[in-house]
Amino acid sequence: PELFPETVFQEAIQLVGKGNVKDGPALSNLYINIGNSFFYLKDNDKSLLYYKKSLSELKKPGITNNTYKERFALVYNNLAIAYIE
Repeated sequence: PELFPETVFQEAIQLVGKGNVKDGPALSNLYINIGNSFFYLKDNDKSLLYYKKSLSELKKPGITNNTYKERFALVYNNLAIAYIE
């Protein structure tokens, strides 16, 4: 059995597409997790795409770097690892 079945990722992507998660930080967290999932599936192109989307959400107006600095660090760390692989 697959550890991470593709259908789980598709369900998460559909939830994002339907706008069920609208909050910048919450959406950022969702994108991080989707990026991690694709990373573990060895699909670095998709993982990079979602890490960049996560970063984009954190850079939206009204979100301060000080409040989410740990999340910024996590996203940049994940981006670096994905680029190295």
